[in-house]
Amino acid sequence: MWALSGTVAVAAFAGCLFLTGPAAGEPSRTRKAGPLVHRAGLAPGFAYWASVWGYTAFSAFLPLHVAALGGDDSAIHFLLYGCVLLTVRLAGHRLSTRIAPRTMAAASLILTAAGLAMLIVWPSVTGALFAAAVLGTGQALGLPAFLTMAVTGLPAEQRGSALATTTAFFDLGFLTAALALGAIAQPLGLTYGFAAAAAVAALAPLLFLPLGRKPREASPQGDIHDHSPR
Repeated sequence: MWALSGTVAVAAFAGCLFLTGPAAGEPSRTRKAGPLVHRAGLAPGFAYWASVWGYTAFSAFLPLHVAALGGDDSAIHFLLYGCVLLTVRLAGHRLSTRIAPRTMAAASLILTAAGLAMLIVWPSVTGALFAAAVLGTGQALGLPAFLTMAVTGLPAEQRGSALATTTAFFDLGFLTAALALGAIAQPLGLTYGFAAAAAVAALAPLLFLPLGRKPREASPQGDIHDHSPR
């Protein structure tokens, strides 16, 4: 397993050596670096953080949950989760261009919370399979929506900074979820761990409520416009 994972990482690195960006030919002196922490990446970053709480609870607690229900192995649950995630990510590409990223991000978080809730209200091996499918759908929709939200309307030279800010919340989410959910589940049980992660994901769409801000318009350097409802 470790050897295969390492081989895939090396192959990905080798592939990156042949990639070129759209501004590869632009003189470096004309590029301006974005801020270390970009404001545009904060709201989608916190949403990503909440989504990662759901993923962490699922990936860490599912084997224990299935074993407690009398199941022999949770491998089929993870396989189903991965297949659903990949299928939705690929098949939903065109759909994602027609739906406002805020709407898709909210749907992602709600589906993530629903999948975790199903593990609580349907405590069976079969119920866990359906929960894996629902949660996989939510996770598939999330990342594309969060990243689109981060870069919408930004000039090209600031998009990297916004994306870096958003994706940094994965590490923050995984760290905080692992510590907090472990502290909850250890004395109270797995059900409370799932419930805590579901609550975080369910409350996160509040980040997208309109606060009287004007939508960002694309700059001359960019080609992305914010069509999300306010």
